[in-house]
Amino acid sequence: MILRDVTERVAAEQALLRSKEELKVLASSAHQAREQEQHRIARELHDELGQALTALRMMVVWVRERIDDNDADLIGKLERMSELLRETIASMRRISSELRPLILDDLGLVPAIETLVERFSDRTGIACELMVNDTGQPLADAYKTAVFRIVQESLTNIAKHAQATQAEVIIAEVDGEIVITVSDNGVGFAVGDSRPQSSRGLLGMRERAYLLGGRLDILSELGKGTMLEIRLPLASEAVAS
Repeated sequence: MILRDVTERVAAEQALLRSKEELKVLASSAHQAREQEQHRIARELHDELGQALTALRMMVVWVRERIDDNDADLIGKLERMSELLRETIASMRRISSELRPLILDDLGLVPAIETLVERFSDRTGIACELMVNDTGQPLADAYKTAVFRIVQESLTNIAKHAQATQAEVIIAEVDGEIVITVSDNGVGFAVGDSRPQSSRGLLGMRERAYLLGGRLDILSELGKGTMLEIRLPLASEAVAS
């Protein structure tokens, strides 16, 4: 009887492990499918809609240069059209970049992170220092995307919640792992409080790390800022072939 109970328990544990692995594979496939669709939409926005809007704005400028300067009403409307088109193009580029930064595909991870940090500082006024230990080893797309998205979400959390004036992003390879550290000098929070840790942003970062066999650790204290450390194992599948 005891032997049968042990055997049944072992079988149940093995079935649970298989189920967890199957769910992990399914979640990873869903992540990849979502990223691919975002990539497609971002490229179409940039290549098709972006070019059409730019051409339309150039046509408005062309018309403006050829009308009578005495027609103040028409000039005013054309100038407002041109400004609206400029704002629409800027919004389209921002949306496209948030869906999938094309620089990530065209120039690689480091330039994409540099651009992300620069835009974060320009938009929020928070001084952000970036340090990257680039080994020159190209990462597979899943890892490259995960690193970018984790940094992106970390900075978004800082902008929304930290009330910080300074932030720092460090990306390095340490003992066979990609280590991403994002810290700020903001208000911090009690790590034992379940509410911040269950936020959508942190859950998303935890999920990305988990799907690649990694983990996310949080160090924070009220009034003393926050530090996130994400470790992703640099397994053979992490390196682009």
